[in-house]
Amino acid sequence: MRRVALVAVLWSIAAAALAEPVPLPSVDYAATGTMGSRGTLTVRHHDGKLRTDMLMAGLPIPALVIVDLTARKALIHLPLPGSQGAMEVDLGKAGGMGPVIGEGTKSGTSTVAGETCDLWQMTPRQSGSAPLACITADGIHLLTQITVNGEPVTVMEMTAVTRAPQDPSLFELPPGVPIIRPPEAPPLPNR
Repeated sequence: MRRVALVAVLWSIAAAALAEPVPLPSVDYAATGTMGSRGTLTVRHHDGKLRTDMLMAGLPIPALVIVDLTARKALIHLPLPGSQGAMEVDLGKAGGMGPVIGEGTKSGTSTVAGETCDLWQMTPRQSGSAPLACITADGIHLLTQITVNGEPVTVMEMTAVTRAPQDPSLFELPPGVPIIRPPEAPPLPNR
């Protein structure tokens, strides 16, 4: 049993050593896709920012997510009655949330939405299975899968991609929507 545990630890160390940053988008684009039975989405990229409009099953209007890929921060706005504004989320601390950012190892190639993409086995940011992503050479994220009970589950899959300039105003919150930032955690007492 110890030998199996040692092999697993050594494999984890070797995999982490081979991990490299996954490519981020380097072109303006718009893509449409599905989240399985959970809904549909449109993703746009311009100048290091992603805009995702998600029409979730059962919601009358799309949720809006704007991500600054460099700062690894997202603004999430659910424009529902009583909404107080857009929540700011630190993607560096919220493992597994939002776009595929971070490190991984290439594990092959595939074709999604008519585009050739590299398969990336992501390095997990929290316990649980690491997502598998398919990302084009110019950084367009086309597919995310996770493993649930030993079976691959598609979280997101693009069905069409258009590389074209995007209007910079699309990457800002609607006028009058305040940003709700999480409170700073108090410092831990010295012991």
